[in-house]
Amino acid sequence: MILRRVIEHVKAQNWTAVALDFIIVVVGVFIGIQVSNWNAARADRETERVILERLRSDFVQIVETESHYLETVEAAASGAEALLDAAANDRLPAETASLCKLMASPRAFRPPPPPSATYEQLVANGDMRLITDETLRLELAEFESQRSQHSVSFGTAMATVLALSRTFWTAVDICDASLRAPDSRFGMRVSEIVASPEFAGAVSGILTQHGNAERAHRATKEQAERVLSFLAEAE
Repeated sequence: MILRRVIEHVKAQNWTAVALDFIIVVVGVFIGIQVSNWNAARADRETERVILERLRSDFVQIVETESHYLETVEAAASGAEALLDAAANDRLPAETASLCKLMASPRAFRPPPPPSATYEQLVANGDMRLITDETLRLELAEFESQRSQHSVSFGTAMATVLALSRTFWTAVDICDASLRAPDSRFGMRVSEIVASPEFAGAVSGILTQHGNAERAHRATKEQAERVLSFLAEAE
């Protein structure tokens, strides 16, 4: 329609009408592009809203997990401290069941929390641009950096604990065996182990690693809480 009209105006040498037709075409194309851009921007904002909701759900779970892990690690550190004090001052219980119970909490180690599945998907798909808040993007990256460091430190701690505290873990294994099949020989063996000079050193090493684990879990939890605060502002 417009092309036919332009041709007619050119044949008639009606240059004013040709100019008006050209302006109409340009304005129409411009409006079409703008409408398309507006629709794309609106779709991106809706996608961002969904992403922020999913991130918030992820990080609420991460904070809850770390809160639980912190309680466990703190209890384990307290248990290790009580066990070390009893071993150092010759106050370990003579009864096997009580002795094994005293060794129960120090054995509890907890890994770092799993990553945010939403964040991992955004990075893998190259979609971090959909989060318009640059500070939030930086905080998310900082959390993943902290979580990765936590994972490395956890692996190192477990390798150290298993290598340097074998005496403690041997006693724990015997305690577990005695629960499955009670035998007086198990009790005698545990008593021999805890009375050895190596046992107090093993428990001291475990206590040190629990202290390190507590600091790592606390740092990870605090960074997750920072992400949640920025998510609240972004919403």
